[in-house]
Amino acid sequence: MREPKTMKSFMRYIIRSCISTLSGIFIWLLSFFSWNIPFSLTSVLAISSSIAIYFIIKWMQTANIHKQYGLDRKEYAYIRQQLKESKQKIKKLNKSIFQLKSISAFRQFYETQKLSKQIFHTVKLKPQLFFSCEQFFYQHLDSAVEITEKYAALSANGLNDPSFRKTMGEAKEALSLINQSLNDDLIKLHSGDLHDLQVEIEYVKQKHW
Repeated sequence: MREPKTMKSFMRYIIRSCISTLSGIFIWLLSFFSWNIPFSLTSVLAISSSIAIYFIIKWMQTANIHKQYGLDRKEYAYIRQQLKESKQKIKKLNKSIFQLKSISAFRQFYETQKLSKQIFHTVKLKPQLFFSCEQFFYQHLDSAVEITEKYAALSANGLNDPSFRKTMGEAKEALSLINQSLNDDLIKLHSGDLHDLQVEIEYVKQKHW
């Protein structure tokens, strides 16, 4: 799911780089041959114009993204920061999960990681959906990371007394609740798509049945 987003960003970079570079070359040729401006001053003018055009185009592209997502500049920047922080937290999840030795624990914690990644990539592709699953970013992911890290660290110690087993069992139960919350977050993210599908199904039924 990351590839389309990366490709779009790369294409926007290519477009503004090409336009600004060609504009700089055109301004240099025009200044030097038509306006007879000295070479050094022409070069400074061309480079300055090229840089200015690059950032103007970048600003226009960013404004278009904000309009596309229905977000203002502050909201978009805030969501991007939340995604950046969440990406690091998911990396911590990955690291902790692969320290687990129990297959049953691995499966459960892997489900946590999978759900977290799905939510992350969905919001990354559609930032406007951030506000429908804020609890994931503010609470659910943090709880998942904390439990996973502590569980992985304790399980590596090889302890085997009743109190230890009880605590580890409670940790897995808590994680099951978190996984349910993550699943609910994911459903909220796709509720709009599900509604649209239901509307389309009803339309087809009324038209053909």
